[in-house]
Amino acid sequence: MKTTLDLPDHLLTEVKIRAAMEKKKMKDVIAEALEKGLRRNDQSKPSAAKLLAEYHREGGLDTDKAEQWISEISNDRKNWRSEGK
Repeated sequence: MKTTLDLPDHLLTEVKIRAAMEKKKMKDVIAEALEKGLRRNDQSKPSAAKLLAEYHREGGLDTDKAEQWISEISNDRKNWRSEGK
């Protein structure tokens, strides 16, 4: 299917470079990146509502889980920042 995307210059440049290096069409590089990103975001992570329900069901703050969540959030932020460069 055809569509028009308005991409920032730096992303378009990266797509062009990757396409040339991998000897692929730009549309294929973009499609692969979208699929990869959507799959990563679609992993079965519990929703905030489920986490809150579990928090109340288990009687409050579990410091081990809190540290794990903080670590996961920190890693997500690091990954997000590194992808934006």
